[in-house]
Amino acid sequence: MFFNKKGMTLIELMIVVAIVGILASVAVVVYSNVRSKGYVTEAKQALMTIYQEQENYRAEHGTYATNPSDLPFFKKGHPQTVGQYSVDLTLLNPNEFRAKADPDSGKMAYKANDKYTGWLEIYATDGVMTKSSQHIANDWP
Repeated sequence: MFFNKKGMTLIELMIVVAIVGILASVAVVVYSNVRSKGYVTEAKQALMTIYQEQENYRAEHGTYATNPSDLPFFKKGHPQTVGQYSVDLTLLNPNEFRAKADPDSGKMAYKANDKYTGWLEIYATDGVMTKSSQHIANDWP
């Protein structure tokens, strides 16, 4: 049916190429979403690590760390890059801090129609944590 003695006809070949192209475009979109979701998960984990480290520090010293380098997460520097996000810590006072993950410019900029981009933030006062985000789906906040 599809093959004659001379091989595939041009129309049959064009149909096969079109099908392969459609499958490839669907695969690229799915891969992009999975990759973006992975970056967001990394950023969420980083923020939760900072929160835990701040709580550990507060348990030992009575206040949150006033210098980011006092936390193991920021030993390599401040702000820190995690995946495609830049993670920053702002110390508001000894009992209050904000940790924020921003998409690095040019790497994972915010897209209004993408539910897996945008900034993430944890704000804590005396051990009470509040989560907020720009446009992140699922469990944040």
